Order: sequence, then C-alpha cells, then structure tokens
Amino acid sequence: MFMEKLRHALIVTMRVTVVTLVVSFCSVELLMRSFVSTSDDGLKTYRGMPIRPLVIPMSLVEPDLEAYLANEDEAVLRYDAQLGWTFPNNFSNDTVTTNSIGLRSFTEYDETMPDDVFRIAMYGDSFMAGGEVADTDTIPYLLEQDLRACGASVEVMNFAVFGYGMDQAYLRWQMLGQAYDADLVIMGFQPENLNRNVNLLRPLAGGAGIPFSKPRYILDESGELTLVNSPTIPLEELLDFYRDFDNQDLAQYEWHYNERYENHWSTTSILYSVIEARQNLQTTNNAPLNPDDERVLIGQAIVDAFASDIAETEQGFAILHLPNRDVLQRYIDTGMFSYQFILDDFDDAYSVIHAESVFPSMDDNDWAPNFHYSPDANQRITSFTADWLLENIDGIDCDE
Repeated sequence: MFMEKLRHALIVTMRVTVVTLVVSFCSVELLMRSFVSTSDDGLKTYRGMPIRPLVIPMSLVEPDLEAYLANEDEAVLRYDAQLGWTFPNNFSNDTVTTNSIGLRSFTEYDETMPDDVFRIAMYGDSFMAGGEVADTDTIPYLLEQDLRACGASVEVMNFAVFGYGMDQAYLRWQMLGQAYDADLVIMGFQPENLNRNVNLLRPLAGGAGIPFSKPRYILDESGELTLVNSPTIPLEELLDFYRDFDNQDLAQYEWHYNERYENHWSTTSILYSVIEARQNLQTTNNAPLNPDDERVLIGQAIVDAFASDIAETEQGFAILHLPNRDVLQRYIDTGMFSYQFILDDFDDAYSVIHAESVFPSMDDNDWAPNFHYSPDANQRITSFTADWLLENIDGIDCDE
C-alpha cells in the first residue's frame, strides 16, 4: 500500500512539474514575442538584437546607401574601389577634419621627412582614428602634442580610418602610406578587427552606416595572403549584389554569412533564438579563440606581412594594443584576454605597447556613448604610449 501511494505521488509530482514547466515556457515565450520586431525584409530583432534566421539587412542597407548617394559630398566616409571606403580629401564637418590626402589632420605632409624630425605613422580603425571625439582628442594628435611638449622633434601622421579591419589598414599603407617616409609605423590592434578581417559586406559585421563591401584576404594553398573582392563591388551594382548574395561566388568568403542565416526548427521558439543569439555574440566577441581559427590565422598573417614590408623600408614597426570594452572586464578580472596567445605571439615577434595597462578598472567615464574611448581615456593611452616610445625607441629625445 505504501509503495502504491508513493508511486502515485511521484506520478502526480512529475505531471505537475511538466505542466508547470510547459506553462512557464509558454508564458516566457509569449512575453518575449511582444518584444520582437520584424522588418520589411524579414529580419527579426529582439530588443534590437538580430535573431535567427538572419537575413541580409536590406531594410538598413538600402536607406544607408540611398542617403550616401544623395549626400555623398557630406559623407565622412567615401566609397573607395581598392579599400572599400576611406576619408575624403580636404573635408571638414563639426568633428572631423582631413587634409589633402585624406588623413584626419590639420597638417599637410611632404613625402620626404623634414630634417631632424622623427616621423611616426599610425594605422588602424576608429579607436586609433578617433571615433566619437574631436580632432584634437585623437591618439595620434595627442601623441604629437605630448612628445613635442617635452621638446621632442616629432611628427605623427594619422592614417587610421573609421570601420577598418587590419586588412584595410595594411592596404592603406600599401596604397598611400608607403609613399611617405617614416621612422616608425605603429599598427593599432583592436581585437574586434579579427572579425572584420573575414568580412566582405560591412553591414553583416555590424557596420551601421557603412553600406559598402570591402576587400578581404584569404590564405591560398601555399599559406600566402591573396585578396578577394578587389576591386570592391561598384556602387551601382551593390544593391543587386546584396539582394542576390546567396548566389554570388564571393559568398563563400563571408565568414559572417553562416548557418545562422538558415531556417531551423528551433527558431520557431523566440526564447531559444535569443539564447542562441546571445551565445553567438559571446562567441564572436569574447570567447577564447584558438590558433586554428580562420580569424586568427588571417589576422596574424596580415600583421606578419605588414611588419615584413615595413622592415624592407628600414622603418621601425610596433603594435599598439587597443582593447575594446567587451574584452576589458575579463582582463580586469583575470589578468588575461580571451586572445592572450595572440598577444603573446606578438610580444615574441614585435614591439607591443600594452595600452590595457591604463585601465585598472571598468569606469563608464572611459567610454563614449557608442563605446569608443573617451577623450580622457585617449589621453591616458597617449601618455602611456609617449612614455613607452621615449624609453624604447632611439631617435625620440626630450630636451627636458
């Protein structure tokens, strides 16, 4: 009798548990569905986060491209057949000023360095170029001012461009920078750029407001870097290219165009789709990488090629590590980055300026609204970089 009652109680408990779980799941599912929006092109987002199945975001691309074509003369980034996009020459708006060769600078430069001047050329993305800050709060500008303040005769050229991958930074040196003498080339390493190196269509990598395609490197059978999508898709062909991307030969080279663009039975659940999207975001931005990851192999090959080319010109080469907000918390908590082995490899082969040292804790004041560095963070990075240069690089001397 006792066992019969116990068996019955267990069955009732299990049934109640199952019913409770089903009701709870359905309740959460219904609640979450109220926060889902679907664009005209079928892209679903949960509180602004795209969820599977993804689609080419034509509802974003078309307005961005149309706005660009209607106001090209006012655009801070211009289409470029070789680089994807770049700063325009002789441009000025409320925050960005460029010179006659499209550098974010008030200064014009001769290809040949002035006598008795130590010239530094800096390359990278918006963290180096100065996203969300004024011309006078960028790292290259501040670095020149800091070094000159101590009496050093220096010139710092800012070749960085908003939205660039490491590949575009290297190509910008090939197509523009190598014509200008420099004593030292500094490449900014912002870890999210590993994802950009394997990207062809900028909007697929989160490039809001940049509707263009970009060149990318692949490794051929011999392990050599080879460019694809070079020249990039012309503006007049770009919309049709996006609309028919699944049938394009280049689709195989878009790392971000993956299984998340395919329908799957599990995506009928918004709860599952949101969990999967958040996991993917963690994997893309901050999960530990491994040496065989394509993003790692391409990124390291680009740095090696850049450094090798610079060495042939008898210029110095250094890497400025510019960690973004997503990866800093792990570093502050553990003293290690998710890509620590990459930094270790760079340390073994090159001179690395570890700007993470200026972030002892997470402070909201270090970040602009869209999570570039604030002016204060840029100044701290600059001061650290200036001290490193004075200690480690011959030819930069203070009078003080």
